[in-house]
Amino acid sequence: MSILDKLRDERDDLDRRKAADARREAQLRAAYEKQIRPALHDAYHYFKEFFEHLDVLNKETGVAVEMDDFGPVRSLRPGRHFVRVDKSDQIGQVICGRKVTGKDLSMRLKGRVSFEAMEARLENCGFRFERRVFHDENGEVSGGSFLVPMNFVQAVTFSADVPSSSVDVTVAHFRRFGVNKRRFRPEQVIEALFDDIGAYLLGETEALFRTELAPEARDKLQRAVQEERAQRDREVEAGRQERNHHDELRDQSRSLREFYDRFRGRT
Repeated sequence: MSILDKLRDERDDLDRRKAADARREAQLRAAYEKQIRPALHDAYHYFKEFFEHLDVLNKETGVAVEMDDFGPVRSLRPGRHFVRVDKSDQIGQVICGRKVTGKDLSMRLKGRVSFEAMEARLENCGFRFERRVFHDENGEVSGGSFLVPMNFVQAVTFSADVPSSSVDVTVAHFRRFGVNKRRFRPEQVIEALFDDIGAYLLGETEALFRTELAPEARDKLQRAVQEERAQRDREVEAGRQERNHHDELRDQSRSLREFYDRFRGRT
């Protein structure tokens, strides 16, 4: 095989890979437009209304956040809730939450294991902190203390993961310090999931991301709910038409009586 033949083969192989990548990208983009984007759109509008109601009603969503064995951290000052998207024309992420500030949190721990575990916990939470390390008479770590500025964001985030055609849902620092993350298929990102998250934020349940129905069962339930709503709509419409018909008959009767009275007055 000549050098030119080898180069042609390499060029053809490269062209085939590029074409396959382009097809894959087009498929992922189509899945995003058809499934992921509508799911993020629904999440945005649900939690926009959810947090607007909370602000108007002055309802609390767990501002006394738990910090492991130290119990609830109180005296925290929550700001107003916000709901925003990273892009207006092509939604890739929906972020809902609020900024929280408060008095610095001071913690003192005994033992190396507890101290290092708390340090790792604070780092995983994304907190800035100051620390002091205590040593025993042998120079070994015997514990330490932390000073943590209370300046953080409580957030629920819905993020598009286009390569896996899924949606990542993250709940951060509501009720307990820490980040809970779970991946969902777009068809699972529906009002039932939003209600589960809302119930957790309001303290109505201890479970976050509760076990869900199988897709077939959920689809059946959704169809039943839709059919029930459609039936109620038909009943409301039938009642409205019946009232309109009754009003029309009453108006016709009144017109006939007025005509008869005028006719009788002439004679």
